[in-house]
Amino acid sequence: MLSTAALIRGPSNPLKSAQLFSRRGSPLFYRSGAGAEVDLVLTLPGGAVWAIEVKRNLAPKVERGFHSACEDLQPERRIVIYPGTEAFPLPNGIEVISLHQLGQDLLALR
Repeated sequence: MLSTAALIRGPSNPLKSAQLFSRRGSPLFYRSGAGAEVDLVLTLPGGAVWAIEVKRNLAPKVERGFHSACEDLQPERRIVIYPGTEAFPLPNGIEVISLHQLGQDLLALR
C-alpha cells in the first residue's frame, strides 16, 4: 500500500513546479504497516518505479527498512542519493549517485 504524502516546492511558483514534475512522474513517500520506509518513490511515465533514499553521509549505508520496502515495491531502480560526486554500487542492486546525476537521469527520460 502506497502512502501519498508528497510536497513539491519550486523557487517561485510551487504549482508550476508540480505541474512540470507531473509530466515526468509521480512522487510518493512509502511506509509499510511494519514501518519499512523509502524517502521517495517515483512512478515514472510508462509505470517504472524508482525507490530513492537520501543520505547525508559520504559513505552511505542503507537500513533494513529500505531493503524491506524494496521487496514490497519491486522497483526498477534502487537509488541512494548522497553528497558525493562519484557513483558506485552497493549490494542488492543499489546505486549510489549524486543529486545532480539523479537530475540528469530524469532529464534523459524525455
